Amino acid sequence: MTIDLFAGGGGASVGIEKALGRPVSLALNHNPYAVALHAVNHPKTRHICQDIETADPIKATRGRPVFLLWASPSCTQFSRGRHALPAERQLREMGWRVLDWVRATRPVVVCMENVVEYLKWGPLNADGYPIREREGETWNAFVQAFRDLGYSIDWTRLNAADCGAPTARHRLFVQARRDGHPIRWPEPTHGPQTGRPWKRTADFLDWSQEAPSIFNRKKDLVPATMERIFQGFERFIVNDPDPYIAPPEAKISRNDNVDLVSAFLTQNNTGMVGRDVRQPLSTLTSKACNQSLVLAYMTRLRNNAVGSSLGDPLATICASGAHHAEIRVSAYAIKYYSEGGVLQDLRQPVGTITTRDRFAVVTIHGNDYVVSDIGFRFLTDRELFDLQGFNRDFLEGREYQIDLIANGKPLTGKQKKLMVGNSVAPPAAAAVVSAAVAPYSDESFSLPLAA
Repeated sequence: MTIDLFAGGGGASVGIEKALGRPVSLALNHNPYAVALHAVNHPKTRHICQDIETADPIKATRGRPVFLLWASPSCTQFSRGRHALPAERQLREMGWRVLDWVRATRPVVVCMENVVEYLKWGPLNADGYPIREREGETWNAFVQAFRDLGYSIDWTRLNAADCGAPTARHRLFVQARRDGHPIRWPEPTHGPQTGRPWKRTADFLDWSQEAPSIFNRKKDLVPATMERIFQGFERFIVNDPDPYIAPPEAKISRNDNVDLVSAFLTQNNTGMVGRDVRQPLSTLTSKACNQSLVLAYMTRLRNNAVGSSLGDPLATICASGAHHAEIRVSAYAIKYYSEGGVLQDLRQPVGTITTRDRFAVVTIHGNDYVVSDIGFRFLTDRELFDLQGFNRDFLEGREYQIDLIANGKPLTGKQKKLMVGNSVAPPAAAAVVSAAVAPYSDESFSLPLAA
């Protein structure tokens, strides 16, 4: 058998099936919506909707021998983002439940995935916070428990982008085995040292999705979001000599005369500006809402005009009156940058006056453009799944189903984001399992099924 504990939306299962060429035998998860999503996409897998705390490994496996057990216990109790909150002891102890399954079913190979901070697993104080002086103490006991059961064990840190996923997700991977074969880890297939570039976020975005203007919304974007947008605008468009230009289908601004659309990603975390869409997506969290797309709609200035100072005479006014652009920071930028805009100091003279407000001038490949609008939107559920690795490229043309009815109701966006944010990136899981089962690619090897 092959088993996926904490199966969730199915990232590990997709990777396992890719590596082995056959369905996962058993998937366990306590969330009925996750089980429903997994079942739609893995119809040949037997599903158990039950908490691992109460599930009986022997009954679940029906006594059959287990070759591979994959487990990705809750990472929220160990991630850096939780340091200000007390831990939930039950979730923090899920690793021991995995060991219960290992002890009961004696799998040949065990693979685990978690955040890198899992290595700091240690005891908690009376208030529920980790005792810093005892970091790693519980992890060392956990490792020793595997060795006491006759397993060799090793661990490493892998980036999903190195395995061909369009997301830069750094995670801890653990491998334990009792067959005497050495533990192997996958070599990077993508990245600077491989001759194959990382997969780009841009290639998995739906450019036809509308990005509403950041201005004149019914409900203003919060100041922190506006600040990140303008900082990203400065870094990825104004100061980038070669900003990313979106494909033609991205021209859905309210303006009729858009010539170019430039794009970048904001990172909705404190202290982070954003990301170039030519890079892999940053790590998705359990809420999967930290990444947003920003589009700058740009119109080329006539005859490469560069404007003039307010102290100079106004250039010739054409009949349309549309060839003069005011180069100023918008009212929104003024509101959130009272000491001066990102693009120019508000205490300095502005550029040429016009009848229409413009945002800024950007020079791209020697041509000057005015930015007439800025769009902002969150990534869609489909984009998030594709970027995590559940895409047609990896699935060889098959589309991972995420729109389904569960318990008589459509799966909500919040539920989908929870599943994709908590999932294992399928290409990373496939790479780890492929390396783990490499000794068995030769039929002369036999499986050590006896306990």
